[in-house]
Amino acid sequence: MDKPNENRIKNLHPLIRKEITQIVKECDEALIGGAKVRITQWLIFFRNLLHFERSFIWKGERKIKASWRNLQNLPKDKDGYVIFTQ
Repeated sequence: MDKPNENRIKNLHPLIRKEITQIVKECDEALIGGAKVRITQWLIFFRNLLHFERSFIWKGERKIKASWRNLQNLPKDKDGYVIFTQ
């Protein structure tokens, strides 16, 4: 794996770093010749994800609308990622 891929993988959420590293390695091994996989874009805004996911999320015991504004106000872990409950 090359340095640009390693640097981009370091910016991913800790729970998926190992899986993405494995996927890139498997793809590189499967490619014939000198072709390699390069991660070029890894950030997807919540605004885009909400279209495909739920319109409501749980905040404690109550449901709230899954809007960008509400997601910004949810508690975050030490890495700054939103902690979803229930």
